[in-house]
Amino acid sequence: MQPNILNTAIVLLGILCPLVNTAQNFSDMNKENVFKFSGSFNLDLGYYEAFGIDPRRDRFSYLLGGNVNPQVAGIDIPLSATYSQQEATFLQPFNQVGFSPSYKWVTAHGGFRSLTYSSLTLNGHTFLGGGVDLQIPDIGGPLKYTFSAMYGRFRRPIEPFEAEFNNVTPAYKRMGYAFKVGLQMKKKSKNKVDLILFRGYDLENSIEAPLADQNVKPEDNLVLGINGQIGLLKSVTLKGEFATSALSRDARVSEEGQTAHIFRLTNGLIQTNATTQYKDAVKLDLTYSHKRFTIGVKYNRIDPDYRTLGAYFFQNDLEDITLNGATSFFDGKGSLGVSFGLQRNNLEGQQNTAQNRVISSLNWAHSISDQINYNLSYSNFSSALVVVQDVLSDSLNLYQLSTNYSAGVNYSFGADKLMHSVGLQLGHQIGNARDEYSISETNTKFYNAGLNYQLALVESGVNIQAALNFTANQTETMNTTNLGPSFSVGKKFFDGALSARYMFSYVKAGETANVYNNRISGSYKLAKKHKLKFSFGLMSRTDSNPDGKAFSELRGTTGYQMSF
Repeated sequence: MQPNILNTAIVLLGILCPLVNTAQNFSDMNKENVFKFSGSFNLDLGYYEAFGIDPRRDRFSYLLGGNVNPQVAGIDIPLSATYSQQEATFLQPFNQVGFSPSYKWVTAHGGFRSLTYSSLTLNGHTFLGGGVDLQIPDIGGPLKYTFSAMYGRFRRPIEPFEAEFNNVTPAYKRMGYAFKVGLQMKKKSKNKVDLILFRGYDLENSIEAPLADQNVKPEDNLVLGINGQIGLLKSVTLKGEFATSALSRDARVSEEGQTAHIFRLTNGLIQTNATTQYKDAVKLDLTYSHKRFTIGVKYNRIDPDYRTLGAYFFQNDLEDITLNGATSFFDGKGSLGVSFGLQRNNLEGQQNTAQNRVISSLNWAHSISDQINYNLSYSNFSSALVVVQDVLSDSLNLYQLSTNYSAGVNYSFGADKLMHSVGLQLGHQIGNARDEYSISETNTKFYNAGLNYQLALVESGVNIQAALNFTANQTETMNTTNLGPSFSVGKKFFDGALSARYMFSYVKAGETANVYNNRISGSYKLAKKHKLKFSFGLMSRTDSNPDGKAFSELRGTTGYQMSF
């Protein structure tokens, strides 16, 4: 631990120790409740065989997983772990173990954890280390107090030669720590505020070989944040979040830089230099709530190049203001949510182009009757992220959807013993993909349509599903379409102890390829807390194109699951 971290921790603990100096009385605890134990264990074995192509995975595989939750004298100690053959194969194994035991007002975190202090400081970034959350007991006065802290590794070091061999990006080892102090009024619980400090830094000596890639440099980051809310009137609430970030893009540079005024108060927690940038971000949300509707206004401004090493990549160089509202109709059977606003980028005039656009969304859902319901939605916001973990490193690939249209209708009919359901869903999305290391965009258009039918024979335990699906992807370099039906039938046997399902699907992929899938799966309950499961599938692909490949893949898994 660096001296600055230790000094900060000592100061904060010195402030908080008088607040937490209370003893727990165990005398009134029942003896039979002193120790409890629950959890689950699973073992999966896999087999794979390829015909006509090189195998795309190991022939045999295994996955051990489980979680346990011991409770000792009222203290929860949840633990979870997974282990597979990839532990000995990959440079960056994804096997992770973490736990978060809690007792009354204390929660501890250890191992691989993901914590969020605010969206602009520490926001859901996985780390390996430890942390604590304290809900301080009532010590009198008008306020409630909370305290949180964490410290750990945010990224593993990856040597350049290892990165090239495994086709990943080289990286320095990244460490980080954060503190959060919360204050909340007892009588007016809407009124609360959190003060946050986050520090993230790369260790220059964490790799043996210097990085040849000049775009990968050791970074140093300090973020100060404040977020909270206040009840202005009985039905009016103002929520706000502000953060300022000092980011040194190359911590090796010795040339001194100027320190922003507020960061002078941090007593040298970050060593600034000529590469240090100071950027701000603010989010405000004013809402009026009524019994029948809500209405509000939101304002967001994220400076160009605003970053925090405590969060994966998110949108910046944006300013927007939106009006939003929601209400219900037809005695609650219909709901409507709308928003409308303006958004602009190039806030500092550094880009060659600037964009001003209208941003809006509409969501409508209506249950016409117990049998018929439909929904419509539209949005063109550019901040909704779908996060995909890279199993070879600590980084993420971030897929962003900027515009989305969808519509769907569902009709259910039949008696109690014979139930039918028919549904139609249509969608169109215009998206882009980004990752943690690159902000270049790849624009993609998605089209999808699905017609499905479901039949349930309640007494016999038979469930039949049929569907017709269409998808199309359009990028700057290629267009692909997929069209085909699918069918599945499932049944329960022996009073539900055995469940089995068969599935078939056919896809016309493009103009020349055909893909066939056959799969059978099921599970058998050995006892109340013991279950066997299995799945076997054959995928075959044919292609009339002379350059296309025809091949088949056989996959099978068997598993055992126990709960206790």
